[in-house]
Amino acid sequence: MLRRCRDRKPHQRAVVLSNYTRDPVRAHAAQAGADAVFDKTFDMDALVAYCEALSRDPVTH
Repeated sequence: MLRRCRDRKPHQRAVVLSNYTRDPVRAHAAQAGADAVFDKTFDMDALVAYCEALSRDPVTH
């Protein structure tokens, strides 16, 4: 799916939300074009913070 997102517009972000976020998975996601990877179990606060930061960034609007 991430490979299909490579042609996204500069202000669009591709984020992976998964329970499988060990280093090889994160590396593969980054290679495939993910802007960020979050673990569903442990990183929900980080995901919310990421989204909030994007909402304040004039480039993403």
